[in-house]
Amino acid sequence: MLVLSLIMLFVCIVMPLGFAWSLWRADEASLAGWLVTAAYAATLVFLVMAVGRWDIAGDYLRWAVLAMFVLALVLSFFRHRHRPLRAPDGRPIWRSHWPTIMPLVVFLAGAIHVGLGMIAPTEARELTFPIKDGRYMVVHGGNSVLINYHQAHAPQAYAVDIVGLNAAGVRASGVHPQELGSYAIFGARVVAPCSGEVVEVADGLPDLTPPRADTENPAGNHVVVACNGLLVLLAHLREGSVAVETGEAVTVGQALGAVGNSGNTTEPHLHIHAVLEGTGSVLTGEAVPILFDGRHPIRNAVFAR
Repeated sequence: MLVLSLIMLFVCIVMPLGFAWSLWRADEASLAGWLVTAAYAATLVFLVMAVGRWDIAGDYLRWAVLAMFVLALVLSFFRHRHRPLRAPDGRPIWRSHWPTIMPLVVFLAGAIHVGLGMIAPTEARELTFPIKDGRYMVVHGGNSVLINYHQAHAPQAYAVDIVGLNAAGVRASGVHPQELGSYAIFGARVVAPCSGEVVEVADGLPDLTPPRADTENPAGNHVVVACNGLLVLLAHLREGSVAVETGEAVTVGQALGAVGNSGNTTEPHLHIHAVLEGTGSVLTGEAVPILFDGRHPIRNAVFAR
């Protein structure tokens, strides 16, 4: 896990800054050549911004890195804007820049796929954001497997995983601390995202030390609320924190429990997904896309409460 996180930090920070430097140093003979170079850099930076784990690299740092890239892009454009459209030697752009154009096509296809996954489906159902007090970031969410690994499992295709952000704009003190209290979201108050009836409750499972996981109890301590034709699961709650019982009526915003690290999870976060009532259990039913307060919860989206 530590190695993967360090690789992610490299991708999120060093790569965009490297592309910014390459644009700053670019000296293309033609405007068309510059456009190819700029499109390649911009496409990869878009993918890094959309797919990268900015809860690890830092929410504030992401905007600083993006600003530096945009500045380099603008300054590079002004340096090239009066150059001829075609190269002075008359060679077609595809001949002189084919090593850039070929991967650009591949990465552009990936960027389009991710971009489409960031669009909220028309059938998405409205819920209230399920955590109180703080700043939170979506780490898995959207309609593409590149930004939401839950897409690979049909009943949870539109599931959302949420972590907290501390004052530094990261999810924890350290890259992968073992102390649960080091995670900004641990102990955060979980509330009902809709008004309805509690139909399932589990409590008493231990909060595990990261990266240990309980694969036999995937949802860990959890609450399932039936509302508006949906079954909504809120999972990985803190041991002993569940504040409702099966059969209890709840209203939107009512306390359900607190975020913990129980079940099949490697670090504290809140998992939430919805299925259509009557299509199976909350773990086997037909997945329904959800919105939080009118917003599509895609990876790296920040919600402040």
